[in-house]
Amino acid sequence: MFDSLQPIMHILDQNREAIVYQAADTLLARMPNLNLTVYGTQPTLVQHDHLVATLQRFHDIVQAGVLLDWELVNAEFAWGGRVLQRMGLTWNYPRLMMQTYFATVLDLYDWDDADRAALQELADHILRIASMAYTGNVPADA
Repeated sequence: MFDSLQPIMHILDQNREAIVYQAADTLLARMPNLNLTVYGTQPTLVQHDHLVATLQRFHDIVQAGVLLDWELVNAEFAWGGRVLQRMGLTWNYPRLMMQTYFATVLDLYDWDDADRAALQELADHILRIASMAYTGNVPADA
């Protein structure tokens, strides 16, 4: 489906940590504390660590979809949707995380127009899949 993205996926994988940490820093400033069970006295650091872990998993999911099988992505989002709903998190949380991830990716390089369009198409596709898993609907802004 996104065969032309394979070289881009390689670049993204080589820069996984930079993407993930930059996106986590952005999200930390934009998201409220998720009331995670905090061990120690640094809830902001714990929140950042959780964002990094979540973004690393999301990065791997994107890679799996493009390089392996979109059914893996569908199953992951269906599972994740159930888990996040039990935690009381709305669709706004994963949507913001995904949008921030792709905004970070788009800012990573001076992509040419074709690569930028392909990455935006991928972002839209992922958001549609995730929206269906989390809400059962595809929102107009996905």
